[in-house]
Amino acid sequence: ICKKGVSRLPTFDEVYRDWYLLNAKKNRWTNAASLSRPLRAYENHAMKYIGELQIDRISREKIKQFMQPLFSSHPDTASNLLGFIREVFEVSYDKNLVDNNPCPRKKYFVVTKEGGHHKENLKYNRLPELFKK
Repeated sequence: ICKKGVSRLPTFDEVYRDWYLLNAKKNRWTNAASLSRPLRAYENHAMKYIGELQIDRISREKIKQFMQPLFSSHPDTASNLLGFIREVFEVSYDKNLVDNNPCPRKKYFVVTKEGGHHKENLKYNRLPELFKK
């Protein structure tokens, strides 16, 4: 599909699902969990914001608006999803559907560190406390 000869460009949802199917057919993801991750992350966190928008109507600002809260609450999921969105825009650029890749890099988001400090180990003699109601 060429941008100049198309009356209606595809939505982000259409392009994302095409990208996903192509990668799934190439066995990019090797187990059930990794196979479902790109689609689940998109459907849960991005689809309602950009799914129905025409691929060339999505701005950097729009992506940052819904991705920053995700980086604050679930940084690993956000990082994976951002990578997937970036790839979709790269494919779209290669197909002349967009003039540039509006997806910002991870370094432009405030990323919350998960985990933090480790808790003190439980002493073996306190193990029965775990089983009490």
